[in-house]
Amino acid sequence: MDSQMPQELQSRNLKILQEGAPDNMPIPPINLVELVTGRFDLDWFLRSGNINAMNIENLLSKNSVRLSDFDAILDFGCGCGRVIRHLKTDGRLYGCDYNSEAIKWAKKHLNFAEFSVNKLKPPTSYSDSKFDLILAISVLTHLTEELGHKWISEFRRLIRPQGFLILSLHGRGSFQDLASKERLRFLDGQIVVREEQHVGSNSCVAFHPTEYVREELVKGFRMVDFVPQGLHNFQDLYLLQNLK
Repeated sequence: MDSQMPQELQSRNLKILQEGAPDNMPIPPINLVELVTGRFDLDWFLRSGNINAMNIENLLSKNSVRLSDFDAILDFGCGCGRVIRHLKTDGRLYGCDYNSEAIKWAKKHLNFAEFSVNKLKPPTSYSDSKFDLILAISVLTHLTEELGHKWISEFRRLIRPQGFLILSLHGRGSFQDLASKERLRFLDGQIVVREEQHVGSNSCVAFHPTEYVREELVKGFRMVDFVPQGLHNFQDLYLLQNLK
C-alpha cells in the first residue's frame, strides 16, 4: 500500500484484499483503481461500479428494455472493469479502453468478457453494427469537443440500427463547480472543457449542457430518456437510440 495513504484507508483496503471482493472477482492493483476513480479506495471502486451498473439497468428497465435483451454489449472506456464486472447478462460482453495497462489486467483477470485497446481517436477495430448497446460511462467527460463528436459518429457506426447508446455526462448538477466565465458559456448552451492539453485523462473535464447534447452532440440518435444526475446522483444519464 502507498505509505502516503491515510492509515484508516490503508486498513480498509487491506481488509478488502484479505476478504476478497463481494462479487468474488479479482481486485485490480491500487494504481488502476486510482486511474479510473481518482481515489486509492478499493471499497469505493467496488461500490461505485455496482451502483453505476444498477443505474444503467434501472434506466433500461424504465424504458421497457433489459440487458438480457442484447446479444452484444460494449463498455467503451471500461478501464480495469469497474462497471462491466457488475453487468448481469447472458449476452456477449466487450470492453475497450485507451489505457493499455488497464486492458492488460482485464484480459488476464476478467475472462467473462473480450477486451481490447482503442486509440484516443476513432476508429476502433470493431465491425459495423456489431453492438446492440454501447455504454460510455464518464468517457466523453474527459474529451475535447472535437473528439466527443468523432466518437459519437463512431458509436453510430458500431451500433446496429435501432440499437442503443447510454452516455453519462457532467451537466447542470456540476454547475457549482464552474468558474464565472464557464458558467456564462454553459448557460449559453455551449460545452465547457478544461485542460484540453490533457485530453483522455482525469485532468481534462468536459461539462455538457442538456440543450447542447440534444441539438449538437447526439445527431443521428433519438433521445429515448434523460435522467439529470441519474448516474450515482452525479452525472446526467442519456439513453439514445440509433436511427440509422
